[in-house]
Amino acid sequence: MKRALAVLCCLAPLLPGPGPGAAHPHIFVEAKATITFDDAGQVLSVHHQWTFDEAYSAWAVQGLDADLDGQVTTEEL
Repeated sequence: MKRALAVLCCLAPLLPGPGPGAAHPHIFVEAKATITFDDAGQVLSVHHQWTFDEAYSAWAVQGLDADLDGQVTTEEL
């Protein structure tokens, strides 16, 4: 039994592993961070800005334009 286990342990690295992922990105994001420092060099704030691609943005707000004016307002969100 110990010999069979030893053989399996030696052969295990030769077995094929999982294949590469076949997924593709659904969302393209441009992310920016702006860090504000004080005079002493301490961090005061970090501001994040995320910009999504047009296709995702259109999908994400689908059906939210309640007044059908072509603009999704903060209130509608």
